[in-house]
This record gives sequence, C-alpha cells and structure tokens, in this order.
Amino acid sequence: MLKEEWDSVMGKLAHKPKVMVLGTFHMRNTPDIHHVEVNDLIEEHYIKKHHEMYLQVSRIGKGTEYVGIDWVRWWYQRNLIIYSNIAKLAQSSSDRILLIIGAGHAYILSQLLADSGLFEVIPVNKYLK
Repeated sequence: MLKEEWDSVMGKLAHKPKVMVLGTFHMRNTPDIHHVEVNDLIEEHYIKKHHEMYLQVSRIGKGTEYVGIDWVRWWYQRNLIIYSNIAKLAQSSSDRILLIIGAGHAYILSQLLADSGLFEVIPVNKYLK
C-alpha cells in the first residue's frame, strides 16, 4: 500500500495543479483590524509580518522549558495536516484550488505548497485589488 501511495505522489511531480491561498483575519485575533486597508490583507508583506509574530512565540520559555517552541511545533503540525489534506484533493494538473483560510496559516501553507514541488502557487494579489 505505501509503495502505491509513493508512486502516486511521485507521479504528480510531472504536472502541477494551481493553488491560490487567501489569508483572512479574525476580528478577535487582530484588534486593530479597522486600521488595515482591504488591499493590505492580501499583500505578501502583511502576511509575512503575521507569520513573524508566530516565530516570536518560539522564544517564550525559560531554561529547558520551551513553552513557545512546543506551541510553534503544534502550529506547524496543524499546518502540515492542512497541507496533506490539500495535496490529497489535487487529482490532475488541470485542478485549481482556492484556499480561504486564516491569515496565520497563509504564509506557512503557501511555502509548504510551493516547496513540495507538487503545486504552482498563484499570488492572490494578482487577481484581487
């Protein structure tokens, strides 16, 4: 069974479905959302800044108590699960996937999808202005 799954995944490397990731913001997680322009929500630098905040969490802890790292590990695992589910959806090179997800996921998932070599990640700001 594993060999068949491996062959299936490797066979998909020859063609790349297209994925567009749109990060959304939740009012409760971003109290200053009313100060953000709609176009900023789709700008790459804004998504990257949001991601940097998660990386800063990894610094929380004292001595060998890596509380922040434990949380970030959980966060990456959650995103890897989402990535795996997206990868299972794509069946052919003609597939098109629009992923609308919380902004905290957008940077990591775009990176995972692009780095996998299985997908062509299309910048959402190319179409939304």
